[in-house]
Amino acid sequence: MSGNVQTAINEVQIREEYQSSAKFFANKIEEDLCNRFPMELVRDSYFDATFHAEHDPYREFDTTDAIDLMEADGTKVQIKGCLVWTKTANGRRRGRYRLWLPDHVRLVEDDAVYLFVVYDPTAPTPIQKTRFIRARDLERVAGRVTWMDATHSTKRGKPANVVHTRVFPDEEVA
Repeated sequence: MSGNVQTAINEVQIREEYQSSAKFFANKIEEDLCNRFPMELVRDSYFDATFHAEHDPYREFDTTDAIDLMEADGTKVQIKGCLVWTKTANGRRRGRYRLWLPDHVRLVEDDAVYLFVVYDPTAPTPIQKTRFIRARDLERVAGRVTWMDATHSTKRGKPANVVHTRVFPDEEVA
């Protein structure tokens, strides 16, 4: 086997291992969040969890803006996570959330919420910040969301990338 073919095979294997470990870590984060908040994992096509009413009213939560959202039993939650920092060809940049327009439209129609998470898998406590935002309030809170044109569309529709500092503008995240 030539060196170029072996190199290509190795790169594919590394990419698959990374994607597998990233998905594993994302699932772990979602499970941890369901232990923090009164949510149940659902993993539907466009949302990940629902709030459930059976929770301890004296339990402390990591974010205060979750309190009013918890009143609605069955509220759909799409969990969006990103790294504090991610590597690029030129160094590093702050992590970004990838949103999808068709999912966003359905979340707005269902009066659902996003749960934004910033995490660092190398930290003793990987989840660094969490924030609930109603889908309908996303642009009011995080500013204008730019959905990429059709050339960037995939089978999931038009994507948008939102840097985490737009979701947590007044807070220091590593």
